[in-house]
Amino acid sequence: MNEGDRDTTTLPPWSHYASPEESEKSENRPKNPLGVAIGKHLDFVSPYKSGVGAKTSCQTTIVSGRKIAEDPDSAIVFYRSHFGGFGNLLDQILKNRPKELKNLIIQADMSQVNLVSDPDLLSTFSIDYAACAAHARRSFAIFEDQDPDACAYMLHTFMGIYICEDGLDLYGRNDQNVLAVRQIDEKRQWETILEIAHQMREKWSPKTELGQAANYVIKHYDKLTYYLNVPRLGPDNNFSERALKVEKMIQASALFRTSLEGRFALDIVRTVVQTAIMSKVDVANYLEWVISAPEQDIVDNPTYFTPFAYANSGELKL
Repeated sequence: MNEGDRDTTTLPPWSHYASPEESEKSENRPKNPLGVAIGKHLDFVSPYKSGVGAKTSCQTTIVSGRKIAEDPDSAIVFYRSHFGGFGNLLDQILKNRPKELKNLIIQADMSQVNLVSDPDLLSTFSIDYAACAAHARRSFAIFEDQDPDACAYMLHTFMGIYICEDGLDLYGRNDQNVLAVRQIDEKRQWETILEIAHQMREKWSPKTELGQAANYVIKHYDKLTYYLNVPRLGPDNNFSERALKVEKMIQASALFRTSLEGRFALDIVRTVVQTAIMSKVDVANYLEWVISAPEQDIVDNPTYFTPFAYANSGELKL
């Protein structure tokens, strides 16, 4: 059956950009041009991990990373509305990553849906995971009333980690200071957290919320403490969590938010604005710079027109 033979009345409106293959077929269609343009690079609809059926819940996923690992100004914040989750989007992004850049660190909560699952990617890249301390802490706060003494002790110990991190912000961060504080003071806090988790696991069934929370700490302890030896990482991925909260507020009041095309436009705007903020550039000046550039120059050299490139535009040679 060819494109013209398909019964389009039974297909969802996003069928022509559900995957890069469908987007390539639909390139000349006037409807949903943003969906098609983005869909040529990223799946809009992802399958369940089991391989049975496709996901049906549309959500916005945020992925952030750095072009230069040691330079926070090179951060890119990417927004994507799609039928899928963080792990699905991550698989697609990594398919576009140069294979020679084999080593990467992914920080997220350790739910299976957030992990890289593609066998080819797992054999191509060396991936280290850093778990999120905020995710590990959350259940002890939510269910504190079920075990007030143990949860209060756990939450107090987690607070000690963030007091250390706040102190680094106050007195200045460099690799030597960060490692000194983390490998002594924060490591001691984590050892106490692990001890409390073992005690709580003896008390609470693994079927209970607190039993699961204790098991999470024990099972992922090495990943939760991975950041202790990597100064550029933090103990959590709260940046993305907070950005998602802002995204929900914007979506609730943004014009055209109920259409997919509107969501795609909002994704692009938020990606550009937030990435420009991370690069410490004036958003209005940056946009004016891009808009005034010859279109063909942007097409030929898109990486020259990122916010990070603009921040270093004195070095650009077009």
